[in-house]
Amino acid sequence: MPFLLGLTLEERKKLAKINRSNKLFVGDAIEVARENPEVLPYYLTVHELEQDFTLFQQLSELLFPLEQLYERVRDTQMLAGSEAYQTSLVLYKLTRIAAEAGMPGMDTAHAKLKVRFEGQGPQGNAEEGFTNSEEPLSEDIDLSSAA
Repeated sequence: MPFLLGLTLEERKKLAKINRSNKLFVGDAIEVARENPEVLPYYLTVHELEQDFTLFQQLSELLFPLEQLYERVRDTQMLAGSEAYQTSLVLYKLTRIAAEAGMPGMDTAHAKLKVRFEGQGPQGNAEEGFTNSEEPLSEDIDLSSAA
């Protein structure tokens, strides 16, 4: 669609907007213009008015499925990000447990992940890296593979 435009925020604010009432008005104006072409100055044509209105209606039909697609993509991205973050929090806790158990290399791994939480929250949770809403329940973590 090479005819698509990009507007600045200021340009958007300045434009007269079409809504349901205005849409009916434009339809009526087209009808009046068709019936009374002599009232239009030479630089305004019924044809251009009809073209603009037709394009508006065609783009309106495209917008709903595009908005649905956009929302589904955003929701999927949000869920994927949430799952990745929650799994990373569990991994962070497991590296701490593994480091405390003396597993080789886990001190370094835990220190790398711990940087994310430095200076956050009360001392107890900042050290753990979790807020109350983020901390997984111990029964949700399979510790058998971490030891």
